[in-house]
Amino acid sequence: MRLDSKSVRNNLSSRKVFFNDWSQIHRYRDDINGVQTDWCYQDIIELVSGAGDKLDCIMIPERLLAIHQARPDAELVIDANGAWSVDLLKQHAPLLETCRVRMVEQPLPAGRDQELQGLDYPLPLCADESCQSAADLPALKGWYQVFNIKLDKCGGLTEALRMVAWCREHGRQMMVGNMLGSSLAMAPGFVVAQFCSFVDLDGPLWQKTDQAVPLRFEAAKIYPPEPGLWG
Repeated sequence: MRLDSKSVRNNLSSRKVFFNDWSQIHRYRDDINGVQTDWCYQDIIELVSGAGDKLDCIMIPERLLAIHQARPDAELVIDANGAWSVDLLKQHAPLLETCRVRMVEQPLPAGRDQELQGLDYPLPLCADESCQSAADLPALKGWYQVFNIKLDKCGGLTEALRMVAWCREHGRQMMVGNMLGSSLAMAPGFVVAQFCSFVDLDGPLWQKTDQAVPLRFEAAKIYPPEPGLWG
């Protein structure tokens, strides 16, 4: 998802599609010329890697090229889930640029961030699992250009806004994310989203049930919560 340049008082961009099951990529690619799938209208597509999946890492070129060929107009975000290495980052840097990758999220396992020391990477790197709260940010400043702020992860809106303040002070981009949840859990993220380059608040779409008055998702948009959401 990405925050549009216009105010989120009107709506938020919800422009992300997961490809957890990479084996299905050819089916999705075929659908682009026929059946409308969720990713047909996405301007930014997020590709989620399986943590520790060695096959996932080996097949990066094939998968990226397949997606880029199906949607050459789309920008891509890769969530490596800590499954990559510095060598993989270096190896695939030209391909990532060719395929219009905007950002690589959590490339290394949390706790091994120091391996990025001295890496002059052509794309922004984003910390997710490595940054749990505002207290983690100073030590990561030299290695990451984007920080994923999740209210579930940091403890709530107050701590999330501390993270926002630090990122703004130190010139870092932000992403607001989620760890699944109802519309009620996503709604406070709208406050953080005002400052973010990337917005991922689609948690309710992955659940069978939601609040009685849920957030409204329409194509690639999330609309602000109705008063009834709060009960």
